[in-house]
Amino acid sequence: WSSMRFAALILVGTLSLSAGNSVNQWTYNNGYQVTEGTLAACDVNTDQFPDKVAPLFAKYTITYKNTYKIVENTVLKKKYVLYQRGCSRPAEANGQDVDGVFQIPLSRVYMSSSTYFGFMELMGERSSMRIINGLYSSSPCLNRQVSDGWTKNAPFTSWCPGLNGYCDWKDTDNNATTPNVQVANAELNNLEIQGSFCTDGLVCKNPIMVSDISENNFYAAGEWIEFFSVFFNREAVVSKFSDKTRQRWVASSQFAMSISNKKRILFVSYWKVGYPAYGTYKGWEVKTCDPSTSYSRYCELVKAAGGIAVNDDTSALEGSKPSAYGKGYQAIEDSKLIEFAKTVDAIVLESSFCATPGYDCIAEYVSFFNNLTGIAAVDNKMVFDFGRKADPSGGTDWLAGGQLQPDALLLDVIKSVYPANLPKHEFVFMRNLYDSVKSGSLDCANIPTQLGCPMTSQKLTEQCTDPSVTVKLANEDLVFSLASSASFISLFTALACAMSLLMALKE
Repeated sequence: WSSMRFAALILVGTLSLSAGNSVNQWTYNNGYQVTEGTLAACDVNTDQFPDKVAPLFAKYTITYKNTYKIVENTVLKKKYVLYQRGCSRPAEANGQDVDGVFQIPLSRVYMSSSTYFGFMELMGERSSMRIINGLYSSSPCLNRQVSDGWTKNAPFTSWCPGLNGYCDWKDTDNNATTPNVQVANAELNNLEIQGSFCTDGLVCKNPIMVSDISENNFYAAGEWIEFFSVFFNREAVVSKFSDKTRQRWVASSQFAMSISNKKRILFVSYWKVGYPAYGTYKGWEVKTCDPSTSYSRYCELVKAAGGIAVNDDTSALEGSKPSAYGKGYQAIEDSKLIEFAKTVDAIVLESSFCATPGYDCIAEYVSFFNNLTGIAAVDNKMVFDFGRKADPSGGTDWLAGGQLQPDALLLDVIKSVYPANLPKHEFVFMRNLYDSVKSGSLDCANIPTQLGCPMTSQKLTEQCTDPSVTVKLANEDLVFSLASSASFISLFTALACAMSLLMALKE
């Protein structure tokens, strides 16, 4: 990251000039109940949205008017008009270039991706999620919402324009592999979903298209929480969170960049099963960080952590099968990977094949560690993954959690390669995979309480004793090693003062 981009991160904040935006009020004394944030009287000459947000790098824009907002997804060229409940629909909503009009705050939404669950929890709108496309979450209270029947888990249900409603595919010709009839799902249709946060390629009711996957760094991807906030008038809580995240990211990265002994870091994937029909093959995959692809966010993360991104140049792997998605190579032979990665200081497995509940993969990991002898990172037991926390399906929380808290993800990467410089930080998403194999903590079949083993949905549900509680974050105070240089300490002090001044001006 350049000094100019750091300066932008520090100096651009969010402003709140008067009483806050009108938000939903959720209560849980007698089930799930909401009083929508509706104005009793609407003064068109008064700013109804004193709390505002403005993205720095994410690919969308927000324009505030007195009684409505204009939000544009600049990736997919989608434009939305959002007007305050209790106010009249603005003339702007009738424009030919408008793709969706919404009364806000929303209170009944569909969520197409688990990546965004944390966004909703943090801003206090978990209960607005009435339909989700799969319960891939370790959140106790979201699991409870599904158990209570408030949130419907519908991963195999589609929005069917022909029926103008949600529907399920049914098999009527005794051929279970080819369901042939769409049947309306009355239970979901009765929820009267107001808007659907939808990813490209899906068909949704009242779609609000989200393009976080297009961002080429984790910080920009994390800024999409502000995109979500404007649909719920939750800019106030999100702006404070974003300011803190911004300060921690900048301070952490500047600290890491001050470390002179730069470490070489390689991100890899290992696929235990191939699907040649879809162009994917079993074995190792190394993707290339190219600015034209979202995978460049991994190189940005490594560089922000003060490391050298080996994925920047994968030309030495030419001859292997090209990656089916993005740029890079797959089905890489062990010998070729050893030659390519022999001087790498740390390896990070982007995807772990150990996530399946009840699957004991220790033997398989031991086998490939033995086969990769000769790589410095393997020989020195510097192999990591993001499997520290798993959801009941066996998936890991890191992608969604890392997008919500890119600052914590960055600290994890710094800690992995510079542990002596960050002694008090505890891993949030990462774990030393080699140590986990040695300790047997990957044996989820026999020791389900070990690190990285998924907890059952029932156990998670039992942990939610107060549905009003928002997501628990890992935003501890920054504590760096006293080995930090004097110049860095001076810089960090200046950054802290600048942010303190900005926050004071906002109060």
